Amino acid sequence: MNLRDFLLMAVVHVRGTAVVVFMLVILHECCNVRASPSSRGYSEAASPTSQMDIFMPGVVPLKHDQYFCTGKQVTLDTNLYITMLKAHAKMEDAHHMLLFGCEVPGSRQAVWGCEFLGKVCKTGLKIIYAWARNAPPTTLPHDVGFRIGAGTGINHLVLQVHYAHPFPASKTDYSGINLSITSLTPKYLAGIWILAADSTQRIPPDRKKVHIDVECQVNIPKTIYPFAYRVHTHTLGTVVTGYRVKNGVWTLLGKGNPQWPQAFYPMDQAYAVNDEDFLAARCTYDSTDRERVTKIGSTANDEMCNFYIMYYTDAQGGQAYGECSNYIQELTDHFPMDSDVPLPPNPLLDELHEAGHDGAIESNDDLVPVPKIVEEWPASALHLGDVGGIAVDGRQSVHVFHRSHRMWNKLTFDERYNLQNSYRKPIDGDTVVTLDSGTGSIVSQWGANLFYMPHGITIDTHGNVWLTDVGSHQVYKFPAGGAAQPLLTLGVHFEPGRDAQHFCQPSDVAVHSSGEFYVADGYCNSRIMKFAADGSLITQWPVAVPERINPVIHSITLAEDKGLICAVVRMKTLINCYNLDGSFVQTIQHDEFKPQLFAIEYSSNFVATGGFFQVVFFMLLMAIHRCNQGFSCKASQ
Repeated sequence: MNLRDFLLMAVVHVRGTAVVVFMLVILHECCNVRASPSSRGYSEAASPTSQMDIFMPGVVPLKHDQYFCTGKQVTLDTNLYITMLKAHAKMEDAHHMLLFGCEVPGSRQAVWGCEFLGKVCKTGLKIIYAWARNAPPTTLPHDVGFRIGAGTGINHLVLQVHYAHPFPASKTDYSGINLSITSLTPKYLAGIWILAADSTQRIPPDRKKVHIDVECQVNIPKTIYPFAYRVHTHTLGTVVTGYRVKNGVWTLLGKGNPQWPQAFYPMDQAYAVNDEDFLAARCTYDSTDRERVTKIGSTANDEMCNFYIMYYTDAQGGQAYGECSNYIQELTDHFPMDSDVPLPPNPLLDELHEAGHDGAIESNDDLVPVPKIVEEWPASALHLGDVGGIAVDGRQSVHVFHRSHRMWNKLTFDERYNLQNSYRKPIDGDTVVTLDSGTGSIVSQWGANLFYMPHGITIDTHGNVWLTDVGSHQVYKFPAGGAAQPLLTLGVHFEPGRDAQHFCQPSDVAVHSSGEFYVADGYCNSRIMKFAADGSLITQWPVAVPERINPVIHSITLAEDKGLICAVVRMKTLINCYNLDGSFVQTIQHDEFKPQLFAIEYSSNFVATGGFFQVVFFMLLMAIHRCNQGFSCKASQ
C-alpha cells in the first residue's frame, strides 16, 4: 500500500467531539512570526470572491462503509484561490468528507463509487480538505490561499463522502461543501507536508515501547514555514513527535497524543525549512495488550504513523504539497531522548477522547466467513483428472473443469506455444462435472470430445458456462448444462497469437452482469481483454510487473460493486486490480501468497465487510508434499 492510500484512512478513525480534521486550516493567532502573512493584497470585502458548492446529488447508501464521489470542473483560464471551506453535513449521516484536487477525475458521472483513491482521481490526486464530527467552517487568513486551476494540475474538485451505515430507502443525502474562491493572487500559498510510514513496518506484540520512524530530506524551490501540526495513529499509539533537522540540530515542530482529538494544533512559532533540510517523525506504540504482530495498514485493526505539517510558502514558485515515507538510519540513531516520552495528562482532551469512543465503529473482522472442511464430501467416489478450475452457479451447484486422463507437462507445447501433434485429439472423457453442493453427488457430466487442455471455468448470472482451453487457444460460452456446440467461440483453433482475433493460452473469464466479459490471455500475452456481449473487442491492456517480464495471468475476478477487475499474477505472487476500463488501481501483495498464487474469487454477499476476496496459493512442504491452501481477505484491505 502506498503513501496516498494512508492519507484517505487518516480521517476515518477520528476521535473526539466536534473535531475538524482538515488540510487547510490556518489559525489567525499563530502567525505573528517572521515572514508571517500580512493584510497586503486583498480583503474579503474588496476581493472578487465567488461561491462554489459541491454537494451530493441525493444519494442513498445501501451498505456499510460505502463511498460516493461527485465532482466539479475548475476553470482552466486562470488561477483561483480557496479562502474558506464550509461543510454542510451531519455526523450522524456522513462519517467523514474529503475534498480532492484532480487532474483527471475518476469518473465524469454525476456520482460514482470511489472507495479506492484510484477511483477518486485517475491522475493528479491531491488532498485539499477533510471534515468530520460537525467541524466548524475553515477560513484562511488574508494573503493565504490554496491555488487551483490553470497550471496547478487541479482541473477538477472531487468530493468524497464516506457513509458508515446504510440509509433507509426513503432517505437521501445532500452532504457537501461550500467554497469561497477568489481570483486575486495572495502573497502566500497554504500547503501540507505528510510524513507517513509505509506498509513494510511491523509492531511486535507485548512490547511496552516500539518506535516507527519516518525521515526525508526536503527538495523544495522556496522556503516553507510550518506553523501547525497534526498526528495520527490508531489504538496502540502513545505519542508522535516531529522535527526539523538542520545542520545536525534537531528542532521540535510538534508533539501530540494520537488518542486525543486529531485536529491541527499550532506550533509555538513558524519554523523556516529550507531546501536540503531534513524532516523527521517518530511514532511510539505500546503493544503490551496485543498478542499478534500489527502491520501498518488502512484498517482499524492495523496501525498508522502519520505526522502532518501545515505550512505557508511564497505564492511565486512555492511548493504546495509534499510527502515522504523514507527511513534514514543515520537520523533514526540520533532522535532526541525524550522523543518517546508521552505528554502529561490533559483532562479536557482526555475527556473528549473518551467521549469519542461512544460512537466507535466496531471491527468487522469476525464477519469474514472462515472456510471449513466438510468431511465425507463428496458422498460418492469422484474420479477427476487434473483440475483446471471450479465455479459455483446461482443455485449453489459446483462445476469442475478437469483434464480427465490428460496431463500437462514440458512436452505438451513447442517453444512457440503450439500444441504438439500427439495432443491434438480431443479428450474422450467428460471434462465438466456438476456436483450438488449439499451432498456432493454428481448431477451431470459432459464435455467429452470437445477440449484439449481445460483450464478456466466461470458461470455467469444466466447460468451460461464459460470455459478456456489453453490447448486450442480458445474461449467458449456454453448454455447451462452444456451442449454439443458452444453458443460463442473466440480465438482461432490451434493458432496462438497476439492480435485481436487470437489468444495464446487464455486462462480465465470474468463476466459482468451487463453481458460484457473479460478474458485473461494469460500465459503468453499477459493481457486482459474486454469484450462486448456479442464477442466484439472493446479494449485490452497489459498486466505489467516491475521486472518487465511477461507474467502468467492465471485467474481474474470481477468486484462489480467496486468497479474493479482483479488479476492473479501467478509466479510474482501478487494481485493487480484495475478499473473496468483498464486503468490501474492498486497491487495487493502478502507474504502468505508465496511461492505461487493460483486463483481468486470475489464475493459481495457479506456487506458488513465491504466484500472479500478468496485466494488460493501453492505451498511446498518439507520438499515432499505439495498442497494448495487459501484464505479470505477484506476487499478494503
